[in-house]
This record gives sequence, structure tokens and C-alpha cells, in this order.
Amino acid sequence: MKKLISRIKRDEAARIKEIESEAMLAEKEILKDAKQRAAYVRACILNDAKKIAEQERQRIIASADLQASREKAALIDELLEQYISAALENIDDIRKSSAYQEMLNRVTERAIDAIPSQSLRVTVSKEDKKLLKLKNRKDKRIEILEGNCGPGSIVESSDGKVRISNDLSELIREKKAKIKSALAGFLLAEMQVKK
Repeated sequence: MKKLISRIKRDEAARIKEIESEAMLAEKEILKDAKQRAAYVRACILNDAKKIAEQERQRIIASADLQASREKAALIDELLEQYISAALENIDDIRKSSAYQEMLNRVTERAIDAIPSQSLRVTVSKEDKKLLKLKNRKDKRIEILEGNCGPGSIVESSDGKVRISNDLSELIREKKAKIKSALAGFLLAEMQVKK
């Protein structure tokens, strides 16, 4: 019986060692799996964080580009406003040009031809009245008036229903948006070439 008890104790001790060994192997396997899962989760979190960081970087760059574009557009607009204002302030200097008298007469004659009325009024400034040399016309009665206008002329039917303005100041103000658009396009193209 002692032998039997002794054998049972040995068998049990061996069985306990075997169970402990299996438990240690299972523990190592569980730890290994847990480490692999943790590494995978960590890699996923890092990957997501990198994606978020890249998106944020791109958003910041896009925002900065947009702000720079807005500031550049505002600066160009301000510059063009200054140019147009300076042009309007100095518009009277155009009369000093050798080609001005020819241009004044040409645009006035064209306006006279374009208005079908037989009776017309041509309004020019005091300075331009001296420069205006119209062709003699038998088909139209033309009254030349001095008025408060810039360089150029205003031609209208005597009843005032048809009017063609070649007043350069008025034309610049009227076409300001188109002028600014054309000049802005030119400036932007020049800026691209210089890059």
C-alpha cells in the first residue's frame, strides 16, 4: 500500500509537472498572441494617426494656399484700383499726345455716322473744342457745345434719345470691371512667367 501511495504520489507529481508545463506553454502562447494583437492594434493606430496627420497637413496647406490666393487677388485688385485712379486723375494729359487730335476727330465722326438723326449735338470740353475739326456735312445739322466732360466727346441726337459717349473718363469708369479683369489676367500671366 505504501508502494501504491508512493506511486500515486509520483504519478500525481508527474501529472502536476505536466499540467504546469502545459500551463506555461499556454501562458507563453497567450502572451505571444496578446503581443501580436497589441502590435497590430498599435500599427493600426499609428497608420490612422499618420493618415489623420497627412489630411491635416494637406488641409493646412490648402488653407494657406487659399489665403495666399485671396491676399494676392486683393493686392492685385488694390493695385489695379490705384492704376485706374491714377489714369483718371491724369486723363487730361492725353491731350498732350500728338495722336490725340486725330483720335478725337475720328471717334467723333464715327459716332456722328452711327446716329441716324439729322440733328445732332456734340459735347466736348473747352480744350477739345479747339482741337475738334469735323468734316462739313450737308446731311446732318451738328451743334458743337462746350460741356463738363473729360477728353473725348459725347454725340447725341437733338432729342436726346440716342447717345454715344467717347468721353474717356466716362468710358474708363464704365468699363472699369473689364479693364481690371484684362489687366489682372495680364499681371497673373506675367507672374507665372517669372516663376
